[in-house]
Amino acid sequence: MELLICIAAATAAWVVGMVWYVAVRSPYERAIGSTVRNRGYPFDYSPMPYLLAGTCFLVIAVMLRGMFLRYGIHGFWEGLGIGIGLGTLIGLPLVLLHNIPPHRPASLTLIDGAHSILVLATLGAILGAI
Repeated sequence: MELLICIAAATAAWVVGMVWYVAVRSPYERAIGSTVRNRGYPFDYSPMPYLLAGTCFLVIAVMLRGMFLRYGIHGFWEGLGIGIGLGTLIGLPLVLLHNIPPHRPASLTLIDGAHSILVLATLGAILGAI
């Protein structure tokens, strides 16, 4: 049952992430300097990045679920708070570190950092609520 909960949370996080990037498509295109097709795919439309993202979300969901069970975190708001905290204090700085050396635009860091926060908040809220 726990694995199904994690799969559901990872799927929801993946959908939230896709909706986020569709919503910020124009600024994202300007930041990366590439055109995105109508379906949200860059010119390289291999499904591999999307499958890897889903797999990563599943790994994160399993770890979060284990932490929530171990430390007795139950409830939507507790999970949401922890997800936002992890996204802000771990995800966003990692995105920043990833974007500094190649001198990527700050707007790309904000877009990707907000994605990190949204995805972890979604995972935390769902895993905390169930």
